[in-house]
Amino acid sequence: MPIARLYETEQQAQDAAAKLSSMYPDSTVHLITPSSGGDAAATLKKGGFDADDAAAYAAEIAKGRSLVANSPAFRQGVPVKATLDEFGPIPMGPLPSARPTANSRY
Repeated sequence: MPIARLYETEQQAQDAAAKLSSMYPDSTVHLITPSSGGDAAATLKKGGFDADDAAAYAAEIAKGRSLVANSPAFRQGVPVKATLDEFGPIPMGPLPSARPTANSRY
């Protein structure tokens, strides 16, 4: 599952993406900004995001925020999260895929 963070500014996102790319040159780092153009939700779905989560992130990008995402290799999730968190991501709250549904056992 991809790890993503939203940033208030495009510069924050660019800085986070650059550091992540320098640390993990073999992984794919995705940077999606309001100026990226195209359908952000479709891009996120292609990158492995659940459709509802992709729509939630795309709505934030439409508000002018920027996103950095990465699908880390085994055992790299924690350092990837720590690196992304260094650049001041905005809190998103639980994504739709994390919320219990009527059929869940939570």
